[in-house]
Order: sequence, then structure tokens, then C-alpha cells
Amino acid sequence: MSPTTTPLRPATALALLLLAPAAWADSLIDNLAQPVRDTTVVESTLWAAQSFSAPTAVRLDAITLPLGLQTGPGATVAELRADAAGLPGAWLATLSVPALGSGAPGPVDLGVPGGLELAPDTLFWLVLGTAAGSTLGWNYADNNVWLGTGSLGNYAYSGDGGGSWTNFGSDFPYQLRIDVSPVPEPSAALMLAAGVAALVWGRRRPA
Repeated sequence: MSPTTTPLRPATALALLLLAPAAWADSLIDNLAQPVRDTTVVESTLWAAQSFSAPTAVRLDAITLPLGLQTGPGATVAELRADAAGLPGAWLATLSVPALGSGAPGPVDLGVPGGLELAPDTLFWLVLGTAAGSTLGWNYADNNVWLGTGSLGNYAYSGDGGGSWTNFGSDFPYQLRIDVSPVPEPSAALMLAAGVAALVWGRRRPA
């Protein structure tokens, strides 16, 4: 009698796939629920930036900011930048900002490029600015309290459209929420591939 391959039961296949760590998404930093101290009016002559870091390597999934008070037709600038001696430095990514309206600031999701990874224990800067003839408001907190494993650092201002910056310390940081997910390790990818291979072999039928 010819040897046969017993089809893999769905429960067994699922168990194999679950050997790889399950994907998760979590808030790296979140201080949106904290009391608002005031609102910075960002314009072409006053750009604002907030620094942050993550304790482990993560993939950036979403950024939410309390924005509003938009005026004028000028373009809004939102960028992720590297750190340069405690100030916003080299450009890393451009983030998109939806239309805000002229009302009080409220939670707004920025558009984040896919596959953007944050290195561990590395300072990054979230930069907001506008072109001439436009303004927007960004709330900052009345304390230094936030949730999540990440850290908020200093904030900074630029009076020349993001060309040069002045560090203003860490008290009363800008409000934001940054959602992330883990960067898969090579071993996890191999385990997932093994689970998929098992499913394929389990579908074979006797010759």
C-alpha cells in the first residue's frame, strides 16, 4: 500500500502558526487624556517640535495629535526627524496632515508611511510647521504624565521654518499618542514559515 500523508487538522495548523509571537499594537506614548495647559499657534515663523524615544525596536503605526485652529491656505508641514545634539536634525519621513478646520484642537490622525521603524533608545523629533499665510494650533499638557513604555523628551521651537532650533526643556510637553507594533525577529519569521510549510504539506493527497 502506498504511503499517505494525513491532512493536518485545522487546530494543529493553528497551533503551529501560533508558535510565532502574535502581532500586537500598543501605545508607545500617550498623554492625550492629560489636562491641557495651553495651545501653541504654529505658523511659518514659529515651528514646534517634540522629542520622544522607544525602549525597544518598534514599527511606527500611527500618530495622533490634538490639532485645530487652522487658518489660511498655506501648506502644513509634519515631519519625523533624527536628533542632532539635542535638537531636530536630519529629515527621516514626511507625515500627512488632514484638513483641520478652525475649531478648538481635537485628536487628529497623521498619515504615517508604512514600514517605518524606530531604533531603540534613540531620540526622534516630531516637527510641525506651516507655510506663510497659514496657522494651526497644537495643545501641550499641564503636567509631565503619560502612559506607555516610551519617553517624552524636550521640545523645541524654530523661527526660520525649521532651519535652526532652540531647546526649551521638558516641562509641559506637547500632547500626542504614538502607536507602534514590534519589529519581527528573524527567528519569529522562520517559525511562521515553518507553520505555513506544515499547512502546505498537510494538504497533500495520496498518489
